[in-house]
Amino acid sequence: MRGLKKAGCMVLAVLFLCGMMSLSGDAASKTQKTVFKVTKIKLSKKVVKPGDILTIQVNIKTNIKLNSLVIEYVSPLYYHGYLFNGTDKHEDETIVKLKAFNKSKTKWKGTIKISEKMTGGTWGITDITAKLNKKSLERIINNRWCLDSGIKVRRQNLSAGNFKVENAYFE
Repeated sequence: MRGLKKAGCMVLAVLFLCGMMSLSGDAASKTQKTVFKVTKIKLSKKVVKPGDILTIQVNIKTNIKLNSLVIEYVSPLYYHGYLFNGTDKHEDETIVKLKAFNKSKTKWKGTIKISEKMTGGTWGITDITAKLNKKSLERIINNRWCLDSGIKVRRQNLSAGNFKVENAYFE
């Protein structure tokens, strides 16, 4: 009987220690959670025409070191699936590489030169991608433009970055 009590106490001690390790693991993972969120998007103009240069400023909140930040914009034709398999000479997407302009890398700025071939209408951000190093990326998907693919990603309303192209191709 004495051996059974001792074995029971050992099992309880092991279960208690395993439970404590599990709790400390959960607490550690919560403190290590990556923060990457857009806090502000500012455009120099909301309505542009060919020849204009549009400046985009993005402020972010993060606890990770970013090496670069890239925005992908698409036109209304691209978003609605009206692509012409490359037979037309219009532009339906553009990539904007942003540069950090403060030491903490929370404020980023970039430009787009509006060309005559850009499709007219409202352009929107599909995603913002941050490169952390050669192999690691973080991405925020615009929940206003992208359909749910079932992939777990960060989603945020990025419509503050929308701009309208007037007097352009396919307006």
